[in-house]
Amino acid sequence: MTLLTERQLNLVRSNCATTKTVLERIRANDALVRINLGREYDAISTKLMAPMNSRIALNKLNGIDLTKTTVDFDHQIGQFRNSYQRYEQIMSHIAQTDCQDKPADFYMDIERARYYRGDVRKAVVELEKLIKQYSSQIDKLDLSKAGLSSQGGGDD
Repeated sequence: MTLLTERQLNLVRSNCATTKTVLERIRANDALVRINLGREYDAISTKLMAPMNSRIALNKLNGIDLTKTTVDFDHQIGQFRNSYQRYEQIMSHIAQTDCQDKPADFYMDIERARYYRGDVRKAVVELEKLIKQYSSQIDKLDLSKAGLSSQGGGDD
């Protein structure tokens, strides 16, 4: 736990209103980004990965690595949601904290929010890595033998 000096506490108090305004803008922007990313990740999982894995299985191709990547991706979506939920809870708490009366608590909550936002970022980076991994695994399959195409222009 970081102990703040009286000077630092006064600085938090004097910048209280401005800081809260900035944090509310960040919170609103992050909520929109979270919704959009969540929808994107769900679509990738349910509309791309799951159907592709099914077609690969139906065509008796080895899709074990793809299935594992899909499972990892779905797990990571859960991590993303959980991390964001923790982040949102602390941001909500910050919005309700009286930074004039409790500047140390306010500051510590901001530190927690930074940490939780870092967790969200880690989940996003991992999801992007898994998307690239899945794409690479698709590229390595010989889909032409099964009448499938990784180019997206199949005969559906």
